[in-house]
Amino acid sequence: MKTTRKSHTSNLSPISSLTKCTLGEMISKYMVLVESEQKLLVMRPYQIYAVKAIMDCIHQNRGNGYIWHTTGSGKTLTSGGVIPLIRGFLVRTVG
Repeated sequence: MKTTRKSHTSNLSPISSLTKCTLGEMISKYMVLVESEQKLLVMRPYQIYAVKAIMDCIHQNRGNGYIWHTTGSGKTLTSGGVIPLIRGFLVRTVG
């Protein structure tokens, strides 16, 4: 006799579990629009960590640094995500 098991998966998407503040931060800081492909790319957790580390370094004026990602890990996406944040910081601080 074959038994079946009911799935207990939730109908909620992962996005619905985010607070409004976290969702707003994800959209404004950690997503990159690729206009040519009409895609919105979301950074992976380690890319978000790298962007935060870069911005902390800039805010604390700690000088140069580097972010080490392996081949195929999204260095371009990380760079594309941090550049607008750096520009915004410079506009606010330099004028």
